[in-house]
Amino acid sequence: MAMCGCFVPAEYGSFRLHDALLTRLSNDDDIEKSLSTFANEMASCAMIVGIATENSLILIDEVGRGTSPREGVGISHAIAEELIKLKSYVFFATHFSELTTTLSRQPSVVNFILPFRRSRQSTSNFGMTFQYRVVDGAPEQTSHYGLDLARLADLPNDVLAEGRRVAEALSEMEERQEQDSRSNKVSIRRKALLRLRTQLTQALDHSSLPDEELAAHLARFQKEIMQVLRDTM
Repeated sequence: MAMCGCFVPAEYGSFRLHDALLTRLSNDDDIEKSLSTFANEMASCAMIVGIATENSLILIDEVGRGTSPREGVGISHAIAEELIKLKSYVFFATHFSELTTTLSRQPSVVNFILPFRRSRQSTSNFGMTFQYRVVDGAPEQTSHYGLDLARLADLPNDVLAEGRRVAEALSEMEERQEQDSRSNKVSIRRKALLRLRTQLTQALDHSSLPDEELAAHLARFQKEIMQVLRDTM
């Protein structure tokens, strides 16, 4: 805004100088080019990634929403990582809360949320009232604000109840699968370590192999155990 000559309501400000403003903001398809919403998103993102520099200002809003959630998270993460490598200055707005986890190892990534209040003045006027504040942190993983917004639209109660039931069931299923996966990995590691102890004890007490063959056998076994541990970390 400062570079455009717009008024900035602040007593003091320090601004970067940018060589370009690149945006991916709309969610519309392109009938003239025969592009779906997702195809249009990808074309815009390809253009941004292709010409962005470390001095570019990039605004990206809700990329990946035109495809399945898993694919959307994956492509959003990949695009974000590429922009991080380019060292561009990026505002990346998304409802994919998983990105706060997948990108957390990047030291240049900072998570912010914009507080809002759900409201409804009438049956035709409902939505979210933004508080125009930026707060550190990530959104709650269990928040189903979309269902709350649907309630403000006066959808039938049985539709809302079914929608919430399915959303919560899927969340619980995903959590159980994650817990089962962690438990299974721990079990595999324990079995591998027990097998390691047994093999080492047998080699120490009962092995009659020459030293070179014993060393080769232990090296192969060490390699197998290390592979198991790596696969289950």
